[in-house]
Amino acid sequence: MTTQQTILFFTRYPLPGATKTRLIPALGADGAAAIQRTMTRVILDTLRSCGRYRLEICYAGSTRASIAQWLGDELCYARQGDGDLGERMREALFRHHHKKRPVCLVGSDCPHLSCTIISEAFSALTLSDLVIGPSYDGGYYLIGCSPALESSFLPALFRDIDWGKACVLEQTIAIINQAGKSLHLLPRLHDIDTPEDLRYFSYHPDPQ
Repeated sequence: MTTQQTILFFTRYPLPGATKTRLIPALGADGAAAIQRTMTRVILDTLRSCGRYRLEICYAGSTRASIAQWLGDELCYARQGDGDLGERMREALFRHHHKKRPVCLVGSDCPHLSCTIISEAFSALTLSDLVIGPSYDGGYYLIGCSPALESSFLPALFRDIDWGKACVLEQTIAIINQAGKSLHLLPRLHDIDTPEDLRYFSYHPDPQ
């Protein structure tokens, strides 16, 4: 069990006005929350269909009871920690990495995530220290680490990153290269964060 491949799914409760705020000008608070709700369900359905992986929902924005009522009580849940996005991701990865599990963390912004990509990510971790799924906005939708990677490296991986900006991927790769770690890059996908991104999202009503 200690070597079981683990997926950490980062998502937020779809509370209107508190999620997908950059979409509010185009869709309104309720519409933006509906996008969050739909993308979470689409990605969760994909992850559950992939089969053999251990799946944990890392949630924010509400209580475990509310999240479980929304997504199902049979799933494994853990509250995201405190701090900025990097601190929360680091803490979540560390909880599993120190148990020597291959672990990948995915977000709830890329509805075109597939089981093929997940399989490629974990296969890559048998040869590489890290795996990243780049997004077209300059960030990433997946990051994973192999059991062979030193846990002491994880804080550096998320330190001094300009979260939410187009340089996140570039900064992260620079840290990895400077440390001499090996990296596998997955196919690039579209994040759904802004009104302009909605053209890549086929699960929503026409925002026009």
